[in-house]
Amino acid sequence: MTPLFDIVLKGTSLLGRIQPFLISLTLTDEPGLKSDKLDLVLADQNLDLPQTGELLKVSLGYKETGLFDMGTFSIDGYTLSPKESRITAHAADFLENFKNPQARSFTETHLSEIVQKIASEHGLEAKIAPALTNIRLENLHQTAESDLHFLTRLGQQYNVLIKPSGHYLVAMPMGKGISPTGAALPGITLTPDSVMNWSLQCSKKEAVPSVTAKGYDTDSAEEFHETIGDEDDSDENMGYSLRGLYPTREAAKVAAQAVYEKLIQKAYTFSAEIPGNPQVLAESKLTLQGFRPGIPTVWILSRSSHSLSSSGYKTSLEAMVPTEFQKMGTEKDKA
Repeated sequence: MTPLFDIVLKGTSLLGRIQPFLISLTLTDEPGLKSDKLDLVLADQNLDLPQTGELLKVSLGYKETGLFDMGTFSIDGYTLSPKESRITAHAADFLENFKNPQARSFTETHLSEIVQKIASEHGLEAKIAPALTNIRLENLHQTAESDLHFLTRLGQQYNVLIKPSGHYLVAMPMGKGISPTGAALPGITLTPDSVMNWSLQCSKKEAVPSVTAKGYDTDSAEEFHETIGDEDDSDENMGYSLRGLYPTREAAKVAAQAVYEKLIQKAYTFSAEIPGNPQVLAESKLTLQGFRPGIPTVWILSRSSHSLSSSGYKTSLEAMVPTEFQKMGTEKDKA
């Protein structure tokens, strides 16, 4: 098939101006609050280039199947050299005021309510997965901290994907392959014949059977613990224990669950290069068929990069094991 792209500025296509000088076009779909990126390299520095801050709407695809909208990007700047011009841009919906420092506290609230509040403050509509409405927070402080850093910290702590998308602030569980409505995201299927290259990394350091969070009940004056995973293997040499004491069993359980899921996801990473596919997006489901025994068949895409150049159009992807798969080669995975 014949790779195709288009870049639109203020409603006008720049394809005729750019295509003869294109060296490379790279789009990176980043997880969480990291901004998606555009990197455009052209062979002529004398071109009349767009200005910083202007918006570029980018599409990728093939002549035979049509173009796929990859998003709108705000130009950050240029790098000029004798033989080429490089334009860098970030996703336009990554609002600058997310970076302004804030000072406030949240008491006896839910993660979903915090996301809703911050979304409203930035003129966005919150799209929150139903599973997140049960995450209760006792005391939380935002001290001279931007909403960007604050939401990133919450996302890391509770293993939640929080990201601006268009006019929405999206929040959903990391590594579940579901949308904020709870519906499954569209996925792709790969076979050994459909990939140009692939690799699987396994980290024993991250593979733990359980995570334990401890707490202290002020009413009974007793300590308690909540363990997620295989509690039979949760001795000091095998399991992972969180630092500090949590005020309630619910808070301890939520914290342990988040860290446990994150460690599962980090234990195995699948990477591949495939012929360009503009529908490969982070958090979508990836199914592997026909690969060597013992490799999980179901994954969640965590990062993707689309590159178009004179050598063609290719997509690089990284994927993590869904949280329901605790070990490689489980019967659940082999079914």
